[in-house]
Amino acid sequence: MLCEGAKTGKVRFKNNGVTRDIIVPVTPFSVSCSITNACGKSGSRTITVNVSNPAASSNNGTQFTFASYSHEECHFTAVPQGGTYDGNRYDLRGTCPGNDRLIVQGASINSGALIVLSNVFTPDNESGLVVKDSNGNTLINVSVSQCDYEVSCGDDCPDGQCKCHSDVYPGYCCNDCASTAAQIHSVTELARSKANG
Repeated sequence: MLCEGAKTGKVRFKNNGVTRDIIVPVTPFSVSCSITNACGKSGSRTITVNVSNPAASSNNGTQFTFASYSHEECHFTAVPQGGTYDGNRYDLRGTCPGNDRLIVQGASINSGALIVLSNVFTPDNESGLVVKDSNGNTLINVSVSQCDYEVSCGDDCPDGQCKCHSDVYPGYCCNDCASTAAQIHSVTELARSKANG
């Protein structure tokens, strides 16, 4: 649990090159993160099939359940193989943008081609950046393409950053301390050189 004893907390995260701050109104809280990628949300998929070989009809209604993504398209691919019902084995594959994977090799060998009866995807409860209170209630759930975040407590800035006044909510901003110190040093040196010069 984070920010115990503070009134509020803040989660600063980056997503697609943009930095955002979220004020968490209750403490303590917990933060977890899982990436939502081009394939969509993670979860599980169950495919129910019938077989084309009448002699193997006892395999009708066979189910394959596996980890998958919401945008993943699943299909059976024929691969030539001797000793099989129709000269092929059938592999279960999944494809989505930028990804092609083998899920089950030889999903069907003596049953022949598989006919998909149903294809059901069940997403994980939550994915992305998730903030929960101490009772497990979800306060914030944001889809993210990367897990890059920092937590600060009591409206303070994350480590390595200095608090400064701001006219916009939440009334302050955070600047990199090293960069701010370097700028102050530079201005001080410029003022000294003009005073001495």
